[in-house]
Amino acid sequence: MDLVVGRPVQGVTTREVDEVLSRFGVIARREHPHLQHSIEHLRRSGRLTTILPGVLVPAQLPVTLRSLCRAVAAWDRDAVITESAAARLTFWPDCPHDVISVATRRRSARRGFRLRAARIPAELIHLLPDGVQVTTPARTALDLCPALGGDSIDVALRTRAARFDDLWQAWELSRCRPGNAERLRLLLESRTEPWSRAERALHRLLHEAGIDHWQANRLIRVGDRRYYGDVVFRRARLVLEVDGAAFHADPTVFDVDRVRQNDLQLHGWLVLRFTWDRIHNDPAGVLSETRFALRHAAPRTRRLRQS
Repeated sequence: MDLVVGRPVQGVTTREVDEVLSRFGVIARREHPHLQHSIEHLRRSGRLTTILPGVLVPAQLPVTLRSLCRAVAAWDRDAVITESAAARLTFWPDCPHDVISVATRRRSARRGFRLRAARIPAELIHLLPDGVQVTTPARTALDLCPALGGDSIDVALRTRAARFDDLWQAWELSRCRPGNAERLRLLLESRTEPWSRAERALHRLLHEAGIDHWQANRLIRVGDRRYYGDVVFRRARLVLEVDGAAFHADPTVFDVDRVRQNDLQLHGWLVLRFTWDRIHNDPAGVLSETRFALRHAAPRTRRLRQS
C-alpha cells in the first residue's frame, strides 16, 4: 500500500519516513532520531498528525483500530491491548466497542484511549504479527464480563477461540481483581459451554429444575451427516434447540434448520424448539414440555431398537 506523505521540500527528505509508514502505518520519533527534522516538517505542514505522544500517522488516511493499536505498540512496547479492542483484533470482530483499553505503566491522557496501570500475566498475552500485544481470548472474554455479562464467554466458546479450561486458567491467574466474584459465577455457569445468552438461560433453567444427564453443543451423527444439538439428551434421543435472531431473520438458516430437524426426527430423535422469549417469559412451559418428552422417551427408544 502506498503511504507517501510528501515530497522533498527545501532539502527535507521524506523517503525514509514514507518507508516506515508503508511498513507499519505509524512512526515513532524515539525509534528514528535521524528523521526528526523530516517528521517535524511533515507534522507542521499537516501531512502527519500526532496520535499518541511521539507517535504520528498520515493525516490524510482514515484512522483504523489496527493503526491505533499499532500506535500504542510504538508508544509503549510493553503495552497490552485489552477488552473490546483485543476482542475485535482476535476472535470477535463485531464486539461492541467504545474506546481502546490499554494496560500500560506509562501515563498519558488521550481521547479514544483508556490507559490503566494493570499487570497482565505473561501467559495471558498474545503477540500479533504486526507487533501489537493483546490479551488472549480467554482473558479478554473475562475482562468484558462486567460490561457484557456472559456474552463474551459464549462467543469465545462458540468460536473455539478459548476452551473452558483456558477461561478457568485465566481466572486463576488474576484471582484478586475487582469483579471476580461475578466473573466466577458466569464461569461456573459456563461449564456446560453455552454458545449464546439464550442457551445460557436454558442451561440455568434446566439446572435449577434438577434436570440433568444432558450435554450442550454435542455432535450427533446421522449416517454420514454430522449435526450439533444445542442441548442433547443422548439416552432419551431428545434435542432441545434454541432459536436465536438469525433463525427468524435469515431464510437460509430457517431452511437448513428445517432439513436438519427432519433428518434427526426421521432417525429417531425428538427435537423441541424454544425461543428466547419462551425461555425468558414461559419457563414453566419449557420445563413442562421437556419433562413430558423425557417421560415418553423410554417407550419410543424401545420401539426404535425393536425396529
